[in-house]
Amino acid sequence: PKAKEALPWKKKQAGVAICFDDVSFEYAGGNRVLNNLSFTVQPGQHIAVMGKSGSGKSTILRLLTGAFKDFNGNVLLDDVPIGNYSLNSIRSQTGILLNAQDIFKGSLLDNLTMGNEAITIGEVTAIANVTGLTEFVQAQKEGYDTLLDPAGKKLSKKVVQTILLIRALLGNHRLLLLEEPLHDLDSIYAQRILAYLKNDINATIIIATGNAEIAQACEKVLWLNKGSIAAA
Repeated sequence: PKAKEALPWKKKQAGVAICFDDVSFEYAGGNRVLNNLSFTVQPGQHIAVMGKSGSGKSTILRLLTGAFKDFNGNVLLDDVPIGNYSLNSIRSQTGILLNAQDIFKGSLLDNLTMGNEAITIGEVTAIANVTGLTEFVQAQKEGYDTLLDPAGKKLSKKVVQTILLIRALLGNHRLLLLEEPLHDLDSIYAQRILAYLKNDINATIIIATGNAEIAQACEKVLWLNKGSIAAA
């Protein structure tokens, strides 16, 4: 059998070790965004990736989802090339918040849990309290059974962002990939979320951000400039 068929990503309580080894990547049309990028992340470490728009912050997150295979160099998870793992095993243990995501037509609960029946209503309620969604839920007659419109029509940006963030945080993940997680959120809940990430999550966390408050809460900051590390 091929390695990728034989290697599910092992479930552990600890975060994943990550290594980018001389990675270069360009999107279709020759738009090169990563240039010989090398860095390592220890299991359970919280990393902020910062830099100007177009510096490659979001691309690092997208490569770690396993979505792109056509890159030079190597991306390692627990010392094994990412391409050797099945995509499903990576996704099942990775919480993902990317700008391209959206609300789909379905109940609020389905939008939060993505149909994962292992997630209890107690877990949902707890994270709703941390992120500030509780007020919205309690204002809906149907609560978590409230039907949402596609693309989050009729919802405020704050509520949409909170739903997408909770979607990423729910579940037993070894890796969290978060793109501007506090965007559009009230400062009081931003503080609670940062404290929650710091104290209650065992996962390795990579956050693409321009938010200095997030950077301060992380153990390490990678500064990108045109797809290369300017400082670390």
